[in-house]
Amino acid sequence: MKRWTGWLLIAAAWLGLGAGAALAAPRASLDRDRIAMGETVTLTIETDRNGGAPDLSPLDADFIRRGVTNSSQTSIINGEVTSRTLYGVALEPRREGVISIPRLTVGDETTDPLALTVVPERIDSARAGDPVFIEGELETDSPYVQQSVAYTVRLYYAVTLLDGQLETPTPDDVALQRIGEDVTYQRSVAGRRYNVVERRFLLTPERSGEIAVPAPRFRGRTLSGGFDSLMGNGGVTVTAGSPQTLQVRPQPTGAPQPWLPARGLEISAEAPPEEGRSGEPALVSVTLRVDGATASQLPDLQYPEVEGAKVFPEPPETREQWQDGRVQSTLTRRFAIVPQRPGPLEVPALQVGWWDTGADRARSAEVPGFHLEVAAGAGVPAAPVAAPVAADRAGAMPMASAWPWQLATAVLALCCLALGAWGWRRGATADNGRTRAAGAAPTAAPAAPRVALDRALREGDLQAVAAALAASVGVGAGAHGNLEQVAARLDDPAQRDAVDALARALWGRGDPAAAREALRAAFRGGPRWRASPAVNEGVLPALYPRR
Repeated sequence: MKRWTGWLLIAAAWLGLGAGAALAAPRASLDRDRIAMGETVTLTIETDRNGGAPDLSPLDADFIRRGVTNSSQTSIINGEVTSRTLYGVALEPRREGVISIPRLTVGDETTDPLALTVVPERIDSARAGDPVFIEGELETDSPYVQQSVAYTVRLYYAVTLLDGQLETPTPDDVALQRIGEDVTYQRSVAGRRYNVVERRFLLTPERSGEIAVPAPRFRGRTLSGGFDSLMGNGGVTVTAGSPQTLQVRPQPTGAPQPWLPARGLEISAEAPPEEGRSGEPALVSVTLRVDGATASQLPDLQYPEVEGAKVFPEPPETREQWQDGRVQSTLTRRFAIVPQRPGPLEVPALQVGWWDTGADRARSAEVPGFHLEVAAGAGVPAAPVAAPVAADRAGAMPMASAWPWQLATAVLALCCLALGAWGWRRGATADNGRTRAAGAAPTAAPAAPRVALDRALREGDLQAVAAALAASVGVGAGAHGNLEQVAARLDDPAQRDAVDALARALWGRGDPAAAREALRAAFRGGPRWRASPAVNEGVLPALYPRR
């Protein structure tokens, strides 16, 4: 509604300038003395003093200042110079009731106090064809509990909006999640062209039964022209949509768990490998696409236990998008399957159960299992193969002709043994003691890998720690699966546990910080390897071994 009363008062004040009468004191006036919450009122202050602008800060406790303007005029009548200044401020009340506008200081003088009555806000029940209206659209009004429901709120306006706020109250017992940014476009409704602001939400009911969805509301100011627009005091519009109701159904008996209601679900995997090596990871990437569920509702994809292998899942990658009026979510996760021994390996299927909300029935999707031929990995000895017994002895030297050569070889061997025994006896006592001491303790780490390990532990680089440990035992630094071989060669149980924690952290299944602390504590004094079988080089083998 246009408000001209305040400006008629201003015009009357200017007409009075011709009379040349001076004001005894500054004067304050309101264009209305009764308004509704959300509307604005114009306060005008008139003065003929040169004391500067009035102090408006006392108004801030009860009002929001929406705009301020001022104008002045000087006239000369019968040789007398007269100046008048008018200040106008648009005020929006902060509360209902009778509000007192206090005395305001203008220079050395003050205005008289005023009173304003503020009544409750008026909400228009707008509809198509009005200058401003709202509509709310639910994907379904009978969802299952914990089913994501698309909720779209549209604000239509055919006037110029100066500012405004679109509010969507959160229903009780419902999680309300805003999706994406506002979308703006134009649409013709009831023969009128509207600008549209579309805002999208997901409603997820947390209990079954009837749930009320409050009406969305808009409160803003429209450009109404005239002096109001100059002062930023446009027409106030408050409108609301229609409230709605959800009839929420409980989980069906026997529904798959974990509970996942959706409109559609697909699961797929990249072509798995056919061959692998023990201790080295075989990578499998699985992708889950769900129509009608958020990323937070998607299940935690996990392969079942694989006999003869360890499975290390990487952290999942998720993505959400809005399509066909619903949310579409995608989850991708990679798994490292590390065989523990050579031979055939059977990886079982990965299954996901869900509830089809369109067909009202339970469904299941799966990634088929696959077969992996595992060869011996680096650093893993193959099974010993007995030397075949020669069946054809036709090329062997006859015993009668071979004995002179055998006799010469035996004499030469006796001479070598005698020389070796003479050299050994000169230092047998000291060397023998050192050899026995060395063979009794676990083997210490080589110097170069130990330096690299200490540096990696100080820096907290788990990848570098794995590389240094693998290099220490000569199994290569590239595959984390080789950490199984590292752990098998360690003599200290605490160090073996720390390496297991390292493997879990590297494959995304453990806590990197906890693994880092466990490694630093266990390897503070360096790795302790299992002792290799001692060979006492100071003792000559028996010349004639017992049979």
